[in-house]
Amino acid sequence: MENVRLAPRAGAWDAIVSAAGDYSVGDAAKILSRAGVPTGPQRLFAQLEGIRWVYRGGDGKWRAYAERVEKGYLAEKAQFHHHPATGDLVLDAPQVRGTVKGVDRLRQRLHVGALTAVTA
Repeated sequence: MENVRLAPRAGAWDAIVSAAGDYSVGDAAKILSRAGVPTGPQRLFAQLEGIRWVYRGGDGKWRAYAERVEKGYLAEKAQFHHHPATGDLVLDAPQVRGTVKGVDRLRQRLHVGALTAVTA
């Protein structure tokens, strides 16, 4: 009986993870929260740091470990802005983003009762 109740929810999750693209950490946290993972954007960054998916660069901005990008769990999106005085294009630190594959892996690792010390 329990499996019958979970089937629609599992089907919805399958639809999410079959999509292409990536999510901001804030959006990934919302998706994970709806899947039963107790998290939010700040907490998810802390969890990602704890499992060595991200680290803070010398400028204090979050960066993805190359290994996690290579495995397809994370992506980095280039960011820039125009300098207000000169109008020149200025590159900013890249934005860390969770891929669909990465969000699914996090759901498995961070679900209620999961041990976050498990290796990726």
